[in-house]
Amino acid sequence: MLHTFILTLLDYVKEIAEVAVLGFFVAGLVNAYVRKEAIIQHLGAGGIKSNALASVVGLVTPLCCCSAIPTALSLYRQGAGRGPAAAFLISTPWFNFYGLGSLAVFLGVRVALLVGLSSVVVAFLTGIIIDRFVPESVKILPDIILAETTCECEAGCGSSCGTSAAAGTGLIDFRDHPAKFRAALRFMIDLGKEIGLWMLIGVVLGALVETFVPQSFFTTYLGGSRVLGLLAAMALAAIFYTDSLGSLPWVQSLLHKGLGTGSAMVLLVAGVGTNISTLGPITRSMGRRTAFIYATSVVILTGVLGFSLNILH
Repeated sequence: MLHTFILTLLDYVKEIAEVAVLGFFVAGLVNAYVRKEAIIQHLGAGGIKSNALASVVGLVTPLCCCSAIPTALSLYRQGAGRGPAAAFLISTPWFNFYGLGSLAVFLGVRVALLVGLSSVVVAFLTGIIIDRFVPESVKILPDIILAETTCECEAGCGSSCGTSAAAGTGLIDFRDHPAKFRAALRFMIDLGKEIGLWMLIGVVLGALVETFVPQSFFTTYLGGSRVLGLLAAMALAAIFYTDSLGSLPWVQSLLHKGLGTGSAMVLLVAGVGTNISTLGPITRSMGRRTAFIYATSVVILTGVLGFSLNILH
């Protein structure tokens, strides 16, 4: 069994390295060249348009879940509504070329699309619900440092880590390529430091599940459209935190063992949105009511979508 575990672990390390190295580099380039001010000005104070944009803007913002936390709070502190900031936080870890590519490599194209689209739907509806039930008349702007989250980049992982945003207009800033390239490399390294441990934990967990947990356990209790499997996925999502990319290996193992597609989606989407690392900063910045509605909305919406996907797939 130990020999099988080592071989499985090495296979997972190879798979995740192929995605991570290129992904980190491209993420650094996008982070250095895309002007975040141009994104912020379109998010407004809420509503359908702002929440829709916030739910899909992550496609060009390659951030992992803990990188998205300071970025989302920065959006809120700079004028975005609570709803759009929450929508950005939910969808960004999966609805970007980096996350979708990783999903496709580990879980297949079909599951990747289901998870990505589910994250957008949950994000958009959660943003609308927050806008509806939390008034924007008073903004809560405590004196906090965004880098107090799990991110290690001193400037916050949503920034370019050492370079200030360029003045001007437009989405892309093409000035000073040498400085931006250096900033991209710094961001790449910082992002690797930030999520490397979580990725390693996810790889080890995935290999352990694949090697030592019998398939009959998942097919009997957690597989297919069973409600028990969905509830277990929701519970795990709330208490078991890993980085979004780091969670892929063990979710892949669970799928191979018989976990339903919808339950896997719940683990991935709710897992990066309802843990204490996310809810703590939201509570401090946006208030307890927003955090409660945020968590409740994510759990209910992913539960409904997950149950539907388990039946259909």
